[in-house]
Amino acid sequence: MSDKKSVNEENQKRKTGNKSEDLDRIVLIDGNSLIHRAYHALPPLTTPKGQPIGAIYGFTSMLLKVLETLMPKYITVVWDTAEPTFREDDFAEYKQHRPEVSQDLIQQFEHGYRIVESLNIPQYSLAGYEADDLIGTITAHLSLGQKGRLEIVVVTGDLDLLQLVSEHVRVFTLKRGFSDTVLYDEEMVQERYHGLAPRQLVDYRALRGDPSDNIPGVKGVGDKTATELLMKFDNLDRLYENLNALTSRQEQLLQKGKESAYLSQKLAQIITDVPLEFDLAKAVVEDYDPENARQVFIEYGFRSLVGRLPQANPSDQSIPVRSRHVIPDVTKIEELLAGEEVDWQGLSAFEPQQFDVQIAVNLLTGKTGKELAYEKLLFEYWGIEVDEFTALSEEQQLKLQYVLANKVNTEFELNGNDQVKHLYEEVEMPLKLVLNEMSQQGALINRELLMDLQVEYEGRLADIAAQIRESVGYEFNLNSPKQLEEVLFDELGLPVVKRTKTQRSTDESVLNKLRELHPIIEMLLKYRHDFKIKSTYIDPILDCLDTNNRIHTTYNQTRTASGRLSSESPNLQNIPVDESIGIRKAFIAPPEMKLLIADYSQIELRIMAHYSNDQGLISSFSHNQDIHAATAARIFDKMIGEVAPEERRIGKTINFALMYGMSSFGLSETLGIERFEAEKYINNFFSGYPGVREWQESFLHEAREKGYVETLFGRRRYLPALTSTNFHQRSAAERAALNHPLQGTQADILKIVMLNFAKSIDSADFPVQMILQIHDELVFEVAEEAVGEFAQQVKLIMETPVELSLPLKADIKYGDNWQEVQPINY
Repeated sequence: MSDKKSVNEENQKRKTGNKSEDLDRIVLIDGNSLIHRAYHALPPLTTPKGQPIGAIYGFTSMLLKVLETLMPKYITVVWDTAEPTFREDDFAEYKQHRPEVSQDLIQQFEHGYRIVESLNIPQYSLAGYEADDLIGTITAHLSLGQKGRLEIVVVTGDLDLLQLVSEHVRVFTLKRGFSDTVLYDEEMVQERYHGLAPRQLVDYRALRGDPSDNIPGVKGVGDKTATELLMKFDNLDRLYENLNALTSRQEQLLQKGKESAYLSQKLAQIITDVPLEFDLAKAVVEDYDPENARQVFIEYGFRSLVGRLPQANPSDQSIPVRSRHVIPDVTKIEELLAGEEVDWQGLSAFEPQQFDVQIAVNLLTGKTGKELAYEKLLFEYWGIEVDEFTALSEEQQLKLQYVLANKVNTEFELNGNDQVKHLYEEVEMPLKLVLNEMSQQGALINRELLMDLQVEYEGRLADIAAQIRESVGYEFNLNSPKQLEEVLFDELGLPVVKRTKTQRSTDESVLNKLRELHPIIEMLLKYRHDFKIKSTYIDPILDCLDTNNRIHTTYNQTRTASGRLSSESPNLQNIPVDESIGIRKAFIAPPEMKLLIADYSQIELRIMAHYSNDQGLISSFSHNQDIHAATAARIFDKMIGEVAPEERRIGKTINFALMYGMSSFGLSETLGIERFEAEKYINNFFSGYPGVREWQESFLHEAREKGYVETLFGRRRYLPALTSTNFHQRSAAERAALNHPLQGTQADILKIVMLNFAKSIDSADFPVQMILQIHDELVFEVAEEAVGEFAQQVKLIMETPVELSLPLKADIKYGDNWQEVQPINY
């Protein structure tokens, strides 16, 4: 390896404190790749019992070499599965030319799993995906979550994974045979591929093909041409945008091979969004039972490898061996934080409730939900591992919360974080107190009415279930996807519309497509609707009522990327509006009080009009037109008064769908129409509102350059996939990018409004209380005699929190219950 960077040189830099290399290291091992390479590179060996074991001997030897030379802090092995992957669905010939795997090799994989298990190393595989995809997903997850605090080394027997190489991701692979290795970084990838960067290797394979995987590429384009084209045009999209700049022969080849090129790109692209639960803490190089491992090695005849087993003594520094989930001793926390500048003098005056670390991190990084657990943050920032934060002593908790607060607070002072800091100090933290008060107050429920609804729905569900079972002819579990799958597709012979990774899908979209083929489908849809109403709303509300018949939901400020509030115990954010369901009728006003409901009218569309400055939208709102009817009129080329109810429904669907970047395919699925018709609607929409398209394009261009998007108030969402070469990842990121400034700004406005209401209520000289926030809606209890006076305050506060290019509009209603409300007469 004289012409390459040696692993020993890398480790020496780490030992001598080289800052660029002073990172924790995780090794991700491509198990199948190493076993295949070992099988073909090493002579056949057998166990004492005569079983073939040569491939596993080579694999085990390489695994021990990785532990010895790379000295990782974390390690994981990833495997392929026998099931077909999505690539075979896209291209049946993918890898089809490869010779059939011998039975001698197949039976060795189980031994490989056992070897890895004996060393207590976590293993991952997932049906429908290759090991490369799992490695890509884990790499993307760690690269985003660790933000440069972790070096990732992928160990593999082939070069497909070189596309993942980046500043902190390297690939340790076999140069020749099974002993000569090389550690690729970005510079070395460019050296091998004549200047191409790792990110260009997917398009390189898309153009020249890959015989080893039977990826077709573009016929007539070889290594040299593919390299020259990418060095000139950077990527496949830009190349096809500039075909007129090529020679006539190249243009002809590429035009003819365009479909094959993009198919090949999809086949070659390692995906990074596999539905995989990966926990870094579980990948720590752990203590293991050395005697058990020794016995397994001897059973396979690996006596020569026994001496290379990692020492189980943690004091042996040649190979780090750690026990995970160590609850730190409070007296040693200073040692754990060595190198951090912590002013311990401030600890005595620190109060955790004054600085909410989770809200702060949510604003600074966009992390949500479980990503913000103290256990996760402590591990991410310092590698401090605890099973359960609340199991620590109060002194330990306080000390760790203090260092987290100090660490996060300093990030607010960085350049460019002024707006984020303002949101934290002036909106989110004051709102936390308001939400606590709302939760404590709760909403009054008519228990008897809700219990009657519960009985009614139980009866309805029993009747529908009986009809379905009578139609089928036997009993089965209606809530079991597996049993329902067998009934629909095996018993009734209905066509399979969609498959998941594990079974034939029976989700709502599938049932809607089958509803004309058998009467059972309509009954199933009705059953699912009623079951959801009962199990999601009626039962949880009744279960959570206090002795005064009030419901006290808990509001969460850090569960959504957009900044919208969510609620739990129970979730009240999606209480059905449908009057035929009747749940909102159960939310009632106390005696001598009324419920006052304040609801924004199409606020997100008004925000879009502000962003896009589209004159058609602004004109419709300025003239108080029904915006959905106005859109339908533009699409169907009618006057607003001529728009039929069904056409208005289409207009409403299109307004919200295209506002968030829905494709023609998505719109056709939503409306149940042909794709060409959906494309016509989309074209008509943007012809009527050209400013919307212009804004979307310019906004996405800016977002790609920055890597994040913002609301009007500076709430950020980081979207690195905006520049992904994977079409599906990039499309999803684009939709999220267009959603954030609209839904996120709406969320910010509502929070500001709630704070303004809190101040107004404090100074009111009549009984009034804000009790619920449901998306665009606020619900108040107000003294009956003060409804008119308070309604005027509500309208003013709702419509003037921010200056937009057109005014916000709020509808104010009141009544004895949430369902039966009527407009206020001013």
